[in-house]
Formats: sequence, C-alpha cells, structure tokens
Amino acid sequence: MSIINLEKITLTLNKLDIIKDITFSLNKKEVISIVGPSGAGKSSVLRVIAGLIKPTQGYVYFSNKLISSNKNIIPTGQRNIALMFQEDVLFPHLTVYKNIAFGIENKPHRKKEKIVEHYLKEFSLLEKKNNFPSSLSGGEKQRVALARVLITKPRALLMDEPFSNLDSNLRKDICNYTLETLKKK
Repeated sequence: MSIINLEKITLTLNKLDIIKDITFSLNKKEVISIVGPSGAGKSSVLRVIAGLIKPTQGYVYFSNKLISSNKNIIPTGQRNIALMFQEDVLFPHLTVYKNIAFGIENKPHRKKEKIVEHYLKEFSLLEKKNNFPSSLSGGEKQRVALARVLITKPRALLMDEPFSNLDSNLRKDICNYTLETLKKK
C-alpha cells in the first residue's frame, strides 16, 4: 500500500513551471531518491509533499487522504511527515538535548527525559547533550537533526540533500548510519 501519492503535481512561480505533471507513489518502508540537476525542482517536490508550499495543480495524498491541492492544504504540523533540510537547521541557542527534545515539548517531563536519553544514546550523542550546535562537527549536527526529526515518530521522512555539506567519507558514513537507523524503526 502506498503511503504518499503525487498525481500530476505542477508548481508555477512567476509564470515559470518549477515542477510539471509529477506523478509517483511511495510505499511503506520504501526509500526513493529524486535525482536531477540543480534547479530541477527536487526540493520543491519535497516542500509540496511537506505542505510548505501549495501546488498550482494536482494532488498529494498521504495514506489515501488528500493533503494538498490548489484548493486544499492540510497544515504541515498535522501531516506527520518530517522534512530534513540540507541547511544547518539546529537552534543555535539550544543545547543538543533541547534541540532533540524540541518536537516532544508537550510530553510530561519524566517521559520526555527518558525518550530524549534514548535518542542521545542511539545517536552516540550522550556526551554532547549539553553542547551547543556551534561546538559540534558536521556529522554530529546531522545526527542531532536526524534525532530531532525521528523523535516525533513521523510516518514519512523526507530528506533534502541532508549530507551534501559533509566531506565524502563522512557523507558515506552518515548516510549508511541513517539508512540503518531507519531500517530499525
């Protein structure tokens, strides 16, 4: 069963088609890559799925429920779809612990503490929990960002070139680490 379906998605900005008639499905536990040259609209496709922008035409379904069209859009926070960007999106004024805990602030304190500790251990960040992002390496920042996304238990995870700013060896290691982590979920 497919979890995400795009049907004839078109996005037009300033009379320019950024995306034109994109159709595809993503099944549960499936990993797909959208490839193309810079400016081809890959990030725009992800932003449409995540609900950050509304398509000019077409439909996005999540678990067979319409979540985006040119007339209807379910707010991003109600989609249970996570989007991890290539840019460094950690909150610079929050520690590693608080960055990871950000998505579950509404949980009772003890429960939140237990969950965050689990992710700190899972992502080998326990010793860095009181550090601020400025003191982390590129790989550590990516692990914090991934933990912050996964702690919310999204039903779908979209990643917009999350490893492109890392050197090739670290990119390979973090990419493999991410795929292994997602397989466990």
